[in-house]
Amino acid sequence: EVPFQTVPSGAGNDPGWGWDLRRLLVRTGISANGLKVLHLDLAAPPTAIAPQVQTAADAIANDAGAAVELAPWRSVLKLNGNEIATPTLHLLDDPSDTWSHDIDRYAAGPFVAPTWDAPRLQDKGPLMASLIQEGRIGQSRLAAEWRVYAGETWVELILDVFWAERFKVLKFVLPAGGARKRIDGTPGMALVRANDGKERPLQDYTQLGTMGVVCPDVFALDGTPDRVRLTL
Repeated sequence: EVPFQTVPSGAGNDPGWGWDLRRLLVRTGISANGLKVLHLDLAAPPTAIAPQVQTAADAIANDAGAAVELAPWRSVLKLNGNEIATPTLHLLDDPSDTWSHDIDRYAAGPFVAPTWDAPRLQDKGPLMASLIQEGRIGQSRLAAEWRVYAGETWVELILDVFWAERFKVLKFVLPAGGARKRIDGTPGMALVRANDGKERPLQDYTQLGTMGVVCPDVFALDGTPDRVRLTL
């Protein structure tokens, strides 16, 4: 028997509807290039799972030291028990052309920061907990879902941006902790780069000291010793 948790469907439906309109979150392992077949047996209820995540109105955490707190007076991530300032978004003017000729970086500011509504709890275990927060930046709407998973030392962010800007660029800003260099994923290899403020192409991930960011939907970034900005 494989532990699982039901999660909301991508489309709206009544929770009382059949299994064909629900989604399952399964905790299992599949080897590289491997295959695993799971059979859904409706003959008996599943064995109860001991909760491995904790929830509150504005905070989620797991048993591995990963947590998200979105309280109005304090907003932080915790990885391996260490606190990290919550990432933010910066909306900046983009006066360049399609290919950004004659510039090698975006300005540090001025920028517009997002405004967020109060978070609300969506999933509450036993294998995963999530908080959803909606907001705005400029003319664009935002929806951010933060997740922690049982036994995992990382936090997941699913970010939707309903883009309605002209001549702007949106940056996802992370603290760099004073790091003068980082390791960026690029096609076929990893590159060590200076945090010198220049915009650089990216594929899949960046490593900032002991903190890594997996970002398959991001293709460029810039960094200084104080912060790294992923280009959304």
